[in-house]
Amino acid sequence: MQAGLFLSTEMVAEEQRSEFWREISRPIFDLLPINEEKEDLKGCVHAYTLGELIISSVQFNQQNYLRDRRAIVHSGLDHYLLQVMTGGSLVADCDGLSVVARPGDIWLFDLARPYRCNAEAGSRITLAVPREPIDRANGGRSAHGMVLPGADPLTGMLRRYLVDLHETMDRIGPDDLAAMETATIELVSSITGRRPWSEGRQSSSVDRIRARMFEFIDAHIGDPQLGPELLMRHFQMSRAHLYRFFAELGGVNAVIRNRRLDAALRTLKRPSPSRRTITDLALELGFANSGHFTRAFTRRFSVSPSGVRPGVWLPDGDGGARRLQTHLASQIRTWNDRTALPTNAVDAEALIDVPDPAVMQAEHI
Repeated sequence: MQAGLFLSTEMVAEEQRSEFWREISRPIFDLLPINEEKEDLKGCVHAYTLGELIISSVQFNQQNYLRDRRAIVHSGLDHYLLQVMTGGSLVADCDGLSVVARPGDIWLFDLARPYRCNAEAGSRITLAVPREPIDRANGGRSAHGMVLPGADPLTGMLRRYLVDLHETMDRIGPDDLAAMETATIELVSSITGRRPWSEGRQSSSVDRIRARMFEFIDAHIGDPQLGPELLMRHFQMSRAHLYRFFAELGGVNAVIRNRRLDAALRTLKRPSPSRRTITDLALELGFANSGHFTRAFTRRFSVSPSGVRPGVWLPDGDGGARRLQTHLASQIRTWNDRTALPTNAVDAEALIDVPDPAVMQAEHI
């Protein structure tokens, strides 16, 4: 059994609330000014870990969020964040894709890609889920900015499951956590992979073949010969056929380059007693030279490879989502040193002046 972690801006003095909420939110996004009156930020979060997942309920007043490439590099998080819209609407720009989500909808954004969001006062049930199962279910296509409409029956099923999961986390025994983690990942992946609301959906056979190509690319990521010719030979298809598989993803070469760059970022973020030189890393990942690698890396992440510092947020075998929980725990310790937080923190949830998620869900769904 686990009680989870609870933090609320009502736990600190009024003049500290905006700073408190910004620090809690910082690994995922930066909070921008709401309006000229500089209204205090308010919010509360109650989070649980479920293996490599983290599920939480969040309530807040009107807030603006930004996650740019510099934040992506410094946080190192490589998960999708799925949000059940239990109250309040939002408008977002997900790396050029305009998104609107309303109460009852579920939407996803990729923590490895930029986004900017304006959110009304409201509430969410959020789930941090590893990237690979979602991308695999979508045939390698990004789910960044995907909105599952509330009226869709499968959206409703997933919404109810996640709301109920959060409500019952404190009653799930340790022997059941692994099974619940697996079931949750499979359910989320299968429903997001269905995508009947996505224009231009290709056949499932195309998705399966493209997923196999991604596995092949990752297995040969350091081979300097990795490219269209190698893929054509291995999968026995024509150049035109191969290019059609990757057209919507920017092309074969762009996909290979970006996966190499993403692998480089993960390596650079991983704490290591003996870090490779930039040249060594470039050659290991199949780049012709360090200059080509550095220019491509800087274009993708807005920071040079030498500017990346090892960080604590890298999602590795320890569980990237679990480290968000560690961040919340560290915030409790930090702020307890500055101002005594209440020992009965969970009881403070009712103090925040935003609607209760269950009430909002009943009103809007």
